[in-house]
Amino acid sequence: MAIRPPPWCTDFTPQWYAVQPMEPAKRRKSPIWSKTLAALLLLFGASIGNIANAQNCTITAVPLNFGSYLANDLAPLDNAGAVDIDCKGRGGIFLVTIAAGNSNDYAQRLMLSATDALAYNVYLDAARTQIWGNWSSGTSALWRFRRNGRYRESIPVYGRVFAGQDVDPGIYSDSLLVTIIF
Repeated sequence: MAIRPPPWCTDFTPQWYAVQPMEPAKRRKSPIWSKTLAALLLLFGASIGNIANAQNCTITAVPLNFGSYLANDLAPLDNAGAVDIDCKGRGGIFLVTIAAGNSNDYAQRLMLSATDALAYNVYLDAARTQIWGNWSSGTSALWRFRRNGRYRESIPVYGRVFAGQDVDPGIYSDSLLVTIIF
């Protein structure tokens, strides 16, 4: 439906407009459009199937434990954890994201103690150049293709506590929500 002014209207302000039905535009059938639509429906159908198969997976997080950090150390403290995935059934694509944690800031995650905060981050790569997040704020996320049948993978999570932080002794921790979308 389109909004058109009535023929007796000389003032084109909205309060004088009347709603008149229009004829729908005639569409020509296009073989390209039909194939594109079919491909999109197949992709959407595959996504729905993967959601149904999510209950066939076991996800386990291997904690990222940095050990002891020396205050004002000139070298960063690196370590790695993992996200272990064990799936059965139909394959498909899945996405792994990691939340920002205590700091709500992907650029500088924080482990907190009772009195202080220790800056760190988690990465997709061993060189620690791609911050693992959810594609917002310059972060990256991980895509994987899961084949049909049994699928097992241990996905490494690389961590780094930044050097030169003057912090009080204590136990520092953060909780990161790992989301896997099938």
